[in-house]
Amino acid sequence: MKNLYLIALLISFLNFEVRANNCVGQVESLLTEASEILVFKKHTFTHIFADCNEAKFGADIVLHEAVHFEDLGVPAGLNEQELMVWYSDPSNINFNLLLIDGSRLGEMQSQNLPMPRDLILNFLKKNYPSIYSDPNHSIQSLVDGYLKDHSTLASFSFVRGLTTELNAYIHGLRAEQRIKRSLGIGGSIYQRYGVLGFMFFFKAYLSELRTSYPAHWNSIVNSSDKSYIKEIFAEALIVLKFSDHCNTMDWFERNEFFALFEDQNYFLAVENIVGKNSSLLKEILCK
Repeated sequence: MKNLYLIALLISFLNFEVRANNCVGQVESLLTEASEILVFKKHTFTHIFADCNEAKFGADIVLHEAVHFEDLGVPAGLNEQELMVWYSDPSNINFNLLLIDGSRLGEMQSQNLPMPRDLILNFLKKNYPSIYSDPNHSIQSLVDGYLKDHSTLASFSFVRGLTTELNAYIHGLRAEQRIKRSLGIGGSIYQRYGVLGFMFFFKAYLSELRTSYPAHWNSIVNSSDKSYIKEIFAEALIVLKFSDHCNTMDWFERNEFFALFEDQNYFLAVENIVGKNSSLLKEILCK
């Protein structure tokens, strides 16, 4: 989510409707989770599609972006100018993570944590120098789009930015998988790339925090933030299993994304959060 730039782009599309009258109903029929229906009705961006067919194919993207609005507490019904005014005052943000079932997880307690871009890029450079310097590796599109682009919330905020991005991909993956099954479409599941990529970002960040910022690390593992992060991992597992990731991963997911989960120090940080013998981590990694 690129702060005001993305908001302006999305809202500018709301000024013209190029859809059939029954388009919203057709897209809504593909949504089943309480959270999906909530954000779709509250933050409807179907106007950006040329027709209902295109709207159905892009419903997962719509939900992904709408989840950001919902996580950050953006009121429904704001026009472009009102939204810009709303975003200009940081005190308006009332972060409250939206879970798949429509319930809320709130916000982590830890404050003034190091920036994700610094810790994650350092982790990559230190532990995976060949991947760090390979512009063609699958992770690079996420690195360039979210970490090296300093206008993104994910580049400078762990508590809000990294968290809402993983959450948006979690919601988007479930919708994308269901839509593709409904329409009989095969091929790669692109929202799953984001889930796996941001799970790596999450865990790389925690690993660096554990080794280089012990005070911040302790503030997480000795507070409710520990169970907060574990709950996000549990949500990720729900949608990964829904997409049958262990049996349907493509070459890039299996050979590039999963290769990033091998570092032992990396696992130590994760195990401190979810538990050393937790089935959660094993199921995510198909073990």
